[in-house]
Amino acid sequence: MHDTWLKVPQAVVFEITRNLQMARELEADDPNLLVIKAIWRLPPLTYIEVDAFPNGIETLRQQYRLAIASQAKESIYENGLRRVHAKLIKGVTLRAAEHQNSEQGELAGDRSGQLP
Repeated sequence: MHDTWLKVPQAVVFEITRNLQMARELEADDPNLLVIKAIWRLPPLTYIEVDAFPNGIETLRQQYRLAIASQAKESIYENGLRRVHAKLIKGVTLRAAEHQNSEQGELAGDRSGQLP
């Protein structure tokens, strides 16, 4: 996994599904089409078992409204994108801190006449 580079929509699919093969197989030349294909591969936000409501369509409608009302305000893709973004920011911050610390060590080594 260390050598795997993913485009952002591929990373979102991987973040949500944890299926690297599915994410890597996601390809498109157009970035907008790539996002659309990523959304298609994600699980639905709401799933209601129709056979679970033999009493009729009205009970099914009520359950559907409850499920929609309880959903988050963002789509599953947006949720995954937010999580990928947070991981990227955390990683960039960590790498920058590591780089800054290594530069400070080199500078200290230069001042003391020692190699880092």
